[in-house]
Amino acid sequence: MTSIVCMCVGCLLFALDLSDGNLQPYDRAYFDSLWPRFEPDPYTGTTPDIFACLALIYPCVTGILSGMSRATHLARPERSIPRGMFMAIVTSSSIYLMVCWLFGLCISNRTLKVDKFVTATVSY
Repeated sequence: MTSIVCMCVGCLLFALDLSDGNLQPYDRAYFDSLWPRFEPDPYTGTTPDIFACLALIYPCVTGILSGMSRATHLARPERSIPRGMFMAIVTSSSIYLMVCWLFGLCISNRTLKVDKFVTATVSY
């Protein structure tokens, strides 16, 4: 959780020009990634599609499923499992979307494609 907060704070400081985050000023381009532009990767030449993007959400689903395996320890599993699973999906999806939205609004499209460690570069 701390790393997500540090990423978001660093991205906001970079967007507000309070921190350079080891990036160049031309890397700051507001609303550059507002609409999807699927282009080939500069290094591998592969073009991402929607299935490659959906594969990024797989880790949060595996965490949710591992939490469900501990259902025998709950007092009322018939009530707690659906509620907990729904809240886990909503929470993890919200965090994924917020981070993607924040980075897409503040950092140039080219930087997001070329710098594979932009989250570590911008983190505060």
